[in-house]
Formats: sequence, C-alpha cells, structure tokens
Amino acid sequence: MKSLTWPLLAALLTLPALADEMSMSHSGMDHSAMQGSMQPTDAASHGVIRKIDGNKLTLKHGPLTNLGMPAMTMTFEAVTPSELNGLQVGDKVRFTARTENSKLLAEGIAKE
Repeated sequence: MKSLTWPLLAALLTLPALADEMSMSHSGMDHSAMQGSMQPTDAASHGVIRKIDGNKLTLKHGPLTNLGMPAMTMTFEAVTPSELNGLQVGDKVRFTARTENSKLLAEGIAKE
C-alpha cells in the first residue's frame, strides 16, 4: 500500500496544472459555420400535387429543410383539410411540413 501512496499523491498534485493547460481560448476560431446552423431555417417548402385522397395528399416536393429531408414524393395528412378545397392534381403549392406522433403533416397549404 505504501508503494502506491507517493505516485498517487504526485498524480493528484499535478492535476490542477494539467487542467490549466487543457483549457483553450476559442476567440481565434472561425464560428461562422456554427452560427449559420443555429439560425432559423425557412420551414416552407414547394411541391406539386400528385394525388388527393380525403384529408391526405401526395406531393412531389423540394427539400424539407426543417425536417432535414431531401426532395422526394411523399404523402402528408393535411392539418386543416379545408385547405385542400379547390386544389387538384398538378397544382403547385407552398406548404409547411412537420411530424407529430410519427405522422407527416402538411399545413399552410396554398396554391402558388
């Protein structure tokens, strides 16, 4: 036990000095990429209606930046089904996509 006392004591006494060396000033670093990623993204997207079925619509859409999804064709449930009134297959629309309880939802659906 005595043979471990001195090395352990020496290690404990050097920890504060190592902590000072490990601290780093970030003032000289380029934070532009981090700041850009923290800015709010435009949640609105654009798409073309491929199908309307009740309160669901299938859209071929551009990137959904707020969900981190690339452009593709997907089916969404309309949050406000009355927004689908007057829309038809082939119409270009602007909408906001979100997820809730694993469902893809579209809101603010408006013809462009």
